Amino acid sequence: MKRARRKKKIEINQQRLTKKEDENDPFSIITLDLVVEILLKVPTKSVASLVLVSKQWLSLIRGKDFINLYLARSSPRLLLVVFANNEEEQFLQTCSQVDPSSDSHRLNITLDKNQVVGFSPPIRGLVCRQMDSKVRIANPSTGQFVTLPRVKTTRKGILSLFGYDPVNDVYKVLCMTILQGRQRRESQVVSEEHQVYTLGGQRKWRMIECKHPHLPPPLNVVTKGICINGILYYYAWIKSEASLISFDLISEEFNAIKLPEDIPCVVNYIGKVAIASWPTRNGEVHLWILEDADKQEWSKVSIVVPSWIDLIDIHHGYRFRGTLSTGELIFSPWTFPINPFYFISYNLKENIAKKVVVKVLGEPEASRTIYFDHVESPIFCQMLNITQHRMHVYAFSPPIRGLICRQMDSKVVIANPGTGQILTLPRVKTIRRGILSFLGYDPVNDLYKVLCMTVLGGHQRRPQVVSEEHQVYTLGGGQQKWRMIECEHPHLPPPSYLSTKGICINGILYYYAWIQNEGALISFDLISEEFNAIKLPEDIKCVVNYNGKIAIASLTTINGEVHIWVLEDASKQEWSKVSFVVPSWIDLVGKNGFRFRGTLSTGELIFSPTSCIKPFYFISYNLKENNAKKVVVEGIGYPYGSLEVYFNHVESPVFLSN
Repeated sequence: MKRARRKKKIEINQQRLTKKEDENDPFSIITLDLVVEILLKVPTKSVASLVLVSKQWLSLIRGKDFINLYLARSSPRLLLVVFANNEEEQFLQTCSQVDPSSDSHRLNITLDKNQVVGFSPPIRGLVCRQMDSKVRIANPSTGQFVTLPRVKTTRKGILSLFGYDPVNDVYKVLCMTILQGRQRRESQVVSEEHQVYTLGGQRKWRMIECKHPHLPPPLNVVTKGICINGILYYYAWIKSEASLISFDLISEEFNAIKLPEDIPCVVNYIGKVAIASWPTRNGEVHLWILEDADKQEWSKVSIVVPSWIDLIDIHHGYRFRGTLSTGELIFSPWTFPINPFYFISYNLKENIAKKVVVKVLGEPEASRTIYFDHVESPIFCQMLNITQHRMHVYAFSPPIRGLICRQMDSKVVIANPGTGQILTLPRVKTIRRGILSFLGYDPVNDLYKVLCMTVLGGHQRRPQVVSEEHQVYTLGGGQQKWRMIECEHPHLPPPSYLSTKGICINGILYYYAWIQNEGALISFDLISEEFNAIKLPEDIKCVVNYNGKIAIASLTTINGEVHIWVLEDASKQEWSKVSFVVPSWIDLVGKNGFRFRGTLSTGELIFSPTSCIKPFYFISYNLKENNAKKVVVEGIGYPYGSLEVYFNHVESPVFLSN
């Protein structure tokens, strides 16, 4: 099959932009060609945030032609996956491939200890990581993560491979069943399920047929498969014999190729797939290159690396990793940890080999995996899907200056819906299983903070138990850890399913809690990091922002009547009461239950349903004009799915980093 050649010229559909949009765009006076040249020189981290400049820039940066051109001009980099042995933390580090000591970036990831080397080789700036029956796609350059739907399989063990279809310009993930534990060739078990997920497609796994029964390699094989020209290659067993399996990402067909020797190391040798022996003590390596897949013809090349003994540590084993885009042959150690970390680069034409030292962050005893020819990509992960358990239906906090916070058991995730970035904070260490987290913003120090407290699991019944641990995490604080703080007002935080997860006003977090079985309003000053307890005029859980002040609101009656108590002075604990009746309430809502959500920045009062309604709608009430209206929001959610809506959210170019 002939591969379609893609044009490098940037093409923009100008019909999508109206004259009015062009007039409002402050950059419209700059020619499109000049804009493209400027953006191609902008660091990758910044390009993703520039989609907020205008609709034209949004269309341009997310366009496939611009991405292809950006990738073509990007300098190849090293990508290292580092796992700290004594901590539940993993991070990705990228650095210049020409000078590894410069231009280093790091992206932290919290994970379980059994996922040491869970990333696939990078494909056009993206990597793939498998976590049990979940698969996550990541862009190390922008910090974005996308979690794919959970893989449904009749077996527990799965293996995922990541590739790129150049004809249809799409990324695909191939997932197969495997045997868990130590693999044995004599077993007649084969993979019975093969599934494919297309990024940007229907957002589901598709079962496909394999006419070549085989057993995929164990997870600890030195390669997780490589992708060359739209074809995935990986080592496998067919009736106990070694074989090279190819999967065409375009036609989605499998093929089995007999190996000249039983070697599991699959590499890219000058644009062709090959298998490579382990280098001998004298630096000799043998390669078998696949010249014709249809005829299953192989050629053999033998290489001796000069000065091998002088370059390596004889106590470590090495493996051939393939050729770089510049032509050098690369060898890296496969026994870890090694400090300082290094690899061997061999220029075959000049017959010169050298040792390249890479300064890696993290502890000296950390495990490391290195990938070559990684390129930084501005690809925007548009599917901000997050796989969750049912207990996390309302696990997002209200948005704060464009960011939201989500709690997953003892992990906390910060997300930027505007850019698609997701940042996982270090795991919260607590003596209790239940925790509750709040996101807030400190306007004095210009910092985002997360407050985390212990709660009781399951249904709360106001016992005499109080939260014994209060911790704070400061984004961008430098220490990258949770800090214990003292609370002089013992209280029990609310259960996670309450109608509000707390709100932040002028640097203070407010949330409902119990103090000796009585309802109270707890405030936490994000600047001084001090707690305060405020007595409620009535025991009402719904905490809202009413015209820039904290308030509590009763549930709306069947006739549209609502009562609001506004906190006028926190130090004196003074409240004022406001009551009103929304006109035409019955005609607008019918028999559905609603709750008051607070006031918009434009002044309208907002009411939203307490249960999921299809199509979703809310009630906007202009108190000054005494006019209420029903606002329908089409095309979101599922007919029977849970749905939570937040108002006054603003898109932000904030780049998430620890």
